[in-house]
Amino acid sequence: MKHSWDKFTYIYQEVLQGVKTEKNFITLKKYLGSQRFYELKHPKESRASAAKLYFDCRKTGVTINSAIDLIIAQTAIENDLFLLHNDSDYEKIAGITALKSFKI
Repeated sequence: MKHSWDKFTYIYQEVLQGVKTEKNFITLKKYLGSQRFYELKHPKESRASAAKLYFDCRKTGVTINSAIDLIIAQTAIENDLFLLHNDSDYEKIAGITALKSFKI
């Protein structure tokens, strides 16, 4: 299956940004290159749904500081995936929305 890099570069970039060493960066980049990537199902409407995640969090007093985190969360929700993470924003989103997450 061919993918457009534009659709999942946020997730790819976010994961790679989390590494601590050059060696880990190279290893993770190689590993991620062999994995399946999931995309937003409906680019325009899915982004509106990601904005709604932000709204839903805000109305409960929770502020999510990263639009990219909302796109990643929306991608996981639409594809019925568990999001493996180490980011408190995802815990906040999962507590208010349909996001299924597992903190490492």
